[in-house]
Amino acid sequence: MLLGDLAHRGATLWPDRTAFAWDGRGRTYRELHERVLRWRRLLAGGGVRHGDRIALLTVNAPEAIEAAFAASLLGAVVVPLNVRLAPDEIRFQVADAAARHAIVHPTLADLARAGGLTELTCWTPGPGLERDLAAAPGTDAPRPAPDAPVIQLYTSGTTGRPKGCLLTNRGWAAATANAVQAFGLTGDDVLLGALPLFHVAGYGAALGHLAVGGTVVLPPIRRPGRCGRWWPSTAPPSRSSRPAPAARCAWSSAWPAPNAPPPCAPCATSASTTGASTGPPRRATSSPSPPWPTSWSAPARSAARCRRSTWPSTARTAPARSASCCAAPA
Repeated sequence: MLLGDLAHRGATLWPDRTAFAWDGRGRTYRELHERVLRWRRLLAGGGVRHGDRIALLTVNAPEAIEAAFAASLLGAVVVPLNVRLAPDEIRFQVADAAARHAIVHPTLADLARAGGLTELTCWTPGPGLERDLAAAPGTDAPRPAPDAPVIQLYTSGTTGRPKGCLLTNRGWAAATANAVQAFGLTGDDVLLGALPLFHVAGYGAALGHLAVGGTVVLPPIRRPGRCGRWWPSTAPPSRSSRPAPAARCAWSSAWPAPNAPPPCAPCATSASTTGASTGPPRRATSSPSPPWPTSWSAPARSAARCRRSTWPSTARTAPARSASCCAAPA
């Protein structure tokens, strides 16, 4: 099985289900499959051949996965680049991978120019790309073997230069199947795709949901703690979209969450005495019912863990916290 076969599978089994949701728009599995085939024709017409590397500099957008699906059908390899890298670091990874082509999101044009990506054969999502996709001529290409590499991810380079790790179609298929079984994913699940798609965890989470007919919601870029206001109006909560602990217990000026429920009594008492928040102390009230299924029980968190994740470093002690306010899924 190739990575791009997930699009064909989705179009066959769940053609009208929503595969991606972003910026108020949606894309069904049928549309995803059609776009993957167009991407395949566009890349082949642009000179992409078996074994070629395609640098991918993009925010979380459907094109990041569509291009990888299309590349797998050609035997090409996508090289996702960390958008937080410096231009010199991007130049090193592009040169190390010997990338000949690039896909660059328009919001990252300056970084791409400084990193040398514009010197390659480059595609940029936008109206022009949509016209090119619609007009891409049909081409024939041999089907790659399942053991062919499809994604080359780079390590963080903690003790030296980052190293490229080749991941194969067969490896991704096995990892996706394991994720579906381990997490019990179904077509009713909705993923908040906040993890970056230049990281293996971001790709893996998205592929697991696409493999079962779920929906991957790609949020706009926001600073931590701000997704709470946007997420409820975009997709229903599910087992794979439970809020993070900081969004449930956000009695802290260091990690604001405007729509978080009022804190429990220990939280409010400690916050008012340690200076963890600004303004007058709030009245402690009972927390509303959690948005995830009530049959799922959340483990209690230790005071030390809760203090590290949601309280400023100036707070020396953390009180015991009630399960209704502070216990959150791991």
